[in-house]
Amino acid sequence: MRTIALLAALGTLVWAGTSAASTSNDQTTAGRGAIARFESYLESYPDSPSRAEVLFTLGQLYEEAETGAAMDATGLAGETPNAIGHPGAIRCYTAVADSYPEFAERPACLYRLGFVLIDAGEQERAAQRLR
Repeated sequence: MRTIALLAALGTLVWAGTSAASTSNDQTTAGRGAIARFESYLESYPDSPSRAEVLFTLGQLYEEAETGAAMDATGLAGETPNAIGHPGAIRCYTAVADSYPEFAERPACLYRLGFVLIDAGEQERAAQRLR
């Protein structure tokens, strides 16, 4: 129960910090801070019963941060650049998909994994995951 309360509090801080950001730079900083906090949580509590949920949320944070970084780097406003690298998102989503078959959000995780793999230019691997 303490782990769930800690996770809920951490999540609240993460989303509050992200939504309070007023500029792209602020959002990037808030996103990096959120990622660091979730990574720290995983390191501090390797056997947490909430590990799958934390990994899934972390994957979403990485996906958002990595997409934003790629768009900023290419100068594309409102367009998705080709072959966005998503190493953090792919790592987290793969860990959930492979290690937590009973996780309630696993289908959503597999779906997101498929699409970040497509963004990363790994169509064959994405097709395997989306089956």
